[in-house]
Amino acid sequence: MFHQRCTSNPRFAFDTVGGRYVVLGFYGTAGDPAGQAMVKTITDNRALFDDDKACVFGVSVDPKDESEKRVEEVIPGIRYFWDLDGVIGKL
Repeated sequence: MFHQRCTSNPRFAFDTVGGRYVVLGFYGTAGDPAGQAMVKTITDNRALFDDDKACVFGVSVDPKDESEKRVEEVIPGIRYFWDLDGVIGKL
């Protein structure tokens, strides 16, 4: 379990998301084609993520994803972690 800043909470407690399917998508950066493809896959499957049955967290290591708004949360169900210090990736 971990705490990390995300699009909706400056100190999100990951252990609070239990009781549903949870996807952690480690895409690195939305600044390259592979990351863009991952983000597109998330948004293309938006109907799956309703926060009741499933949710998804994209995990970014690139501060530009946040500052340039390359990704955006869509509530319910889609959020992004800013793993700029590598805490989530190390776990």
